[in-house]
Amino acid sequence: LTLLGTSLPGAKVQKAAEEAKEAKEAKARAEAAKAQRAKDETLRKQQERNEKLKKAEEEAKVESRAAEEVIRKAREKRKAEAESQSQFEAEGSVPTRPKREKKAV
Repeated sequence: LTLLGTSLPGAKVQKAAEEAKEAKEAKARAEAAKAQRAKDETLRKQQERNEKLKKAEEEAKVESRAAEEVIRKAREKRKAEAESQSQFEAEGSVPTRPKREKKAV
């Protein structure tokens, strides 16, 4: 009984030490999991920002192409009008605007 009595406090100390070690490891795992979740959230937000930027760049490209098309058509129209004007001048029949009548005062 003396041996058994003396070994019990040692076993309790060892068990308490193991429980403390397990608690410490559990806390470390919880902190690691929390850090991983924060890292995942940051990565997700970064990916969302990248997708928004990519979408905005695509929209800007489309708008730029549309603007270039409008400019090209306007240039073609001006060129056609200039060619038409020079053709009339070459023929000697320049179209004129009708003169406005002066208002009586």
